[in-house]
Amino acid sequence: LFAGVPFLDTYKDWEIQLTPSNFSGMMRFDRGHDNRKFRTKTTFEPTTRVFNAQRGFSFDWRFSNNGLINPSLRYQVDIGSNLVHLETDSLGRQKSTAEILDDIFFKDGVINFGKTSTLSQQISIGTNPRIPPILGINKYLNLSFGYSSAYRWQNNFQQGNLGRSAGYSTNLNFGLSLRLRSLADSWFGEEANIGRGRGRTVESQKD
Repeated sequence: LFAGVPFLDTYKDWEIQLTPSNFSGMMRFDRGHDNRKFRTKTTFEPTTRVFNAQRGFSFDWRFSNNGLINPSLRYQVDIGSNLVHLETDSLGRQKSTAEILDDIFFKDGVINFGKTSTLSQQISIGTNPRIPPILGINKYLNLSFGYSSAYRWQNNFQQGNLGRSAGYSTNLNFGLSLRLRSLADSWFGEEANIGRGRGRTVESQKD
């Protein structure tokens, strides 16, 4: 589009991405139980049950390439939950696997992930501008900018209200790189740096 146009010819390879370049998601369930009986006792200890779910997704989106701003976005979220309460009925009896699956996938028409226990979320925004061709400085100068934020929330059901916690962190960075050697070569010529520090010894012999 900009080929042959003064000043804009640098951006003739500008590309716009209408969709994310990378998208991934996951969903997993972990279930187990532990029954113990000591030799000195005639009855089993209370059953220890574990039933957790994990789900999340992430995507990367570089909105443009070879343009002036070239912004990019990365987003990721992970959610953990507890489904132990689905293991038993109202009388405390163990449910069958079919009953548990029905409670998770078919009841109320939505997937039941249980009670949320952890949540983490991260977002990153960056840009890598392409310097305009002013005095040829675009050949020697690179700029970059980035911002990231992370949020985490946790709920430990065994500790009640004391088990709830949340926190976040942010990071802002700016980068600038200048190719001084290439810039100096453009001013003084490459031959000025060739042969420096080198010497040659000439020996002569008289008869």
